[in-house]
Amino acid sequence: MTKNKIFTVIKERNDMNVKVNYNNIDVFKLIMSIFVVAIHTHPLENISNSVINGIYDSLVSLAVPFFFVATGFLVYEDVLNDTAFKTRFIKLLKMYLIWSIVYLPLAICEYIDKKYTIYYSVLLYIKDLLLVGEHYNSWVLWYLLSSIYALFIIRFLIRKSVTINIIVIIGFLLLIVSSGLDMIADNKLFFEEEFEFLKVLLNKTIYNGRILRGIVFISLGMKLKELMKKSQSPILTNKLALIVIFLLGFVISIFCDYIIGNLGLYIESVALFLLILGLKFKGLNYYKYMRKISVDIYFIHLYVWTILYTVIFQQKTYGMIMFVLTLLISIILSLFHILFCKRRKSCVA
Repeated sequence: MTKNKIFTVIKERNDMNVKVNYNNIDVFKLIMSIFVVAIHTHPLENISNSVINGIYDSLVSLAVPFFFVATGFLVYEDVLNDTAFKTRFIKLLKMYLIWSIVYLPLAICEYIDKKYTIYYSVLLYIKDLLLVGEHYNSWVLWYLLSSIYALFIIRFLIRKSVTINIIVIIGFLLLIVSSGLDMIADNKLFFEEEFEFLKVLLNKTIYNGRILRGIVFISLGMKLKELMKKSQSPILTNKLALIVIFLLGFVISIFCDYIIGNLGLYIESVALFLLILGLKFKGLNYYKYMRKISVDIYFIHLYVWTILYTVIFQQKTYGMIMFVLTLLISIILSLFHILFCKRRKSCVA
């Protein structure tokens, strides 16, 4: 099948409102969920080689941007439709609240350990719930909160007749703002005194610029979907060009930090996602389970890790052994979850 025919098939399926299964995205969701486990358990903790660590950091840093871009790509049609958007948004909001409740015991343990008052603990929890998207050892939740705000803002802008192109530009500008806020939070500015007030404000609110990244990459994912629906530009399917672009972004993200480094990550994310879309995986029998396992790994691995280091090591522990144990136990729990759902004849999303 030629490239032009591939675009035609995609467009016809979307025009007929036929649900398209992106098995390639499902495969890489699983891979990226493993990357997220690596981010939190630091398998290369004892490796001091700066080159190896740089390559590793650049690779695993692709995980969350990939999830954001995939979200934007997959919800494109929903965001353009009032009813579909409402359904999708409520589902996402419920997921965030449910998983926040699941991780609530860990937050309570931290508040008790630090001897916070009940009043302060409640205020801190509400603040982090609404502005940060994380509590003690529940860092994965910020992706959901950032997605919620991003989709709400994008839908609002679209209803005001703002084009996807303008939203992408807004997202790119927010990438710069987000990077600047990270620099302030990490004391990386040469003129820190001028931003002392802003740093204090960050500490009392969103901590850093991370919460803004949802709109950056989700709008990008929506633009890629729009291009695939309307355009047959050779750059979208030219694998050699995409590989060169990916490597360019990869090198930039290895050797640069903050604004320039995030620009490299932005470039990597575009090229990688288009390369993934060009991959073809036949069959439909087991990809839905890969999708489910990736979701389970993403959301439960921090609980698994917390229990492991608390029971076995009595302190926070990192390294390859912890990475492997956390990943294997998370996969096993996910398989049990799938079997449980099948016995109850529940649908595997």
